[in-house]
Amino acid sequence: MRLACLTEDGDYVDISSAIVREPLVVRALLTDALFQCQAQLPDSLDYLRTEQAIRDCLQQFQGDQERYVRSYVLSRTLDHRIQQTPRADIIYQSFHYGGPLALVGVFYATLDAHRNPRNRETLDFFLHKASSESKLELIKRTSTFPCNSSVASWLQRILEKLEPDSQTLAYILRGLGLDRNVAELLLQRPDETVWTAEAAKIVIHAFPKHSNIEPAEYHLLPQILNPRVMALFDSAYLIQLSEVGLSASNFGERLWKNMAVTIATEAASILGADSADRALLLALANIRKASLALLYEAPGEWQAKSISFPIYDDRLALANAYLMKCMQVFQGQGQGLDWRSLQASRDIYQDLRAHPFPATYFGKIDHLSVLMGLAIADHLNGQVDNALRAWQAALAASQALLLTGYTDMIQAYSTSELQIRRGAGTQADVLGNYAKALFARTGRQYHFTGIGSFWPDILNIWYAASGRQPVIPPRRGE
Repeated sequence: MRLACLTEDGDYVDISSAIVREPLVVRALLTDALFQCQAQLPDSLDYLRTEQAIRDCLQQFQGDQERYVRSYVLSRTLDHRIQQTPRADIIYQSFHYGGPLALVGVFYATLDAHRNPRNRETLDFFLHKASSESKLELIKRTSTFPCNSSVASWLQRILEKLEPDSQTLAYILRGLGLDRNVAELLLQRPDETVWTAEAAKIVIHAFPKHSNIEPAEYHLLPQILNPRVMALFDSAYLIQLSEVGLSASNFGERLWKNMAVTIATEAASILGADSADRALLLALANIRKASLALLYEAPGEWQAKSISFPIYDDRLALANAYLMKCMQVFQGQGQGLDWRSLQASRDIYQDLRAHPFPATYFGKIDHLSVLMGLAIADHLNGQVDNALRAWQAALAASQALLLTGYTDMIQAYSTSELQIRRGAGTQADVLGNYAKALFARTGRQYHFTGIGSFWPDILNIWYAASGRQPVIPPRRGE
């Protein structure tokens, strides 16, 4: 959406041309629009003042003299005096959602707020006046603001210090994606192959795996067929790469579809011969080749191979349904338990857990769901020691399959609540603070049954009853 002006003759004029022709009229129109926004968004005037303060900081930024933000980008740590203030969360959010340029603008626009009235107003806007939506939008927009020319050399010096790991590069690309001119800094570096592989890992992780979602970053995938790049991927990324190739084959022309399937096949082939994921992914690639043959080739030119798929146990869905009912009753009826549903779910989980350890990735995810279901059931039942052991088992399975994130946060929060019951207040606080730090990065997630909805709300109730501030904010409407 773009602003334009409608002249008396019925012609549309872009806003830049309109300002040149009739600056006073355009200003009056913009002022009227601003006050209309104020009626809908009460923080609009404060938003405007805050944006101006951030823009000024970016224009006045002197990269050769800067040391505070550079240190944070490199180490992800703040001065201990800042860490103990609410400003620390604003600094974290600016880098997480806006990248390095947003971090610079927000950091210096809120610096020395106790002595600088303008910076105090900016910090007050972020902490007290801005809605969460306004705050996030302003942070994301900050990376599009004009900035001092010294920013480029400042970023270059940071790049020279960084190790080319995925997390570091992800933060940088988040910001560079909003300012394509800065992306030129990544060109012709001596470690270009490594950076290409790391960038590919990020795109592979984020690439849509559903045919109805428009893909992005097509141009990177063909480079991955370079054997030197492919050799830098471990098995987890090879699996993701194969899945991405299959997804990408739903788009584009025939040549692109065939290339995407080739990528998927090559990635799966590199996996070990004893890998269950290898067999499944090669089978899926075979199916995709067959479907493309039906689209583009004459009948009879393709001979499909027989394929076997992993079996899903429907009892897991039944156990999850029993557990969800139990949590809903517990939350909605004054913490009363539906013992029948609780016992039914636990019996099924216990039976599923006794099965041989699954070989496929999907089976392992189901196994993790079983372990978390058992932990929640024991936790609801008040079996503190059993619940602690169950959450520990769930954590071990999660760490073997997934990156540190939401499931770790739930385990830490749940274990913290159990430690409160045991009277281990110090350990409970340590776990609670760790859960808060993880939640600030992940937010609520709903990949596993109940752990994004009812279970966090139940933990909040117990946490508040112990006199502590809940880790997870309530859902909207509560």
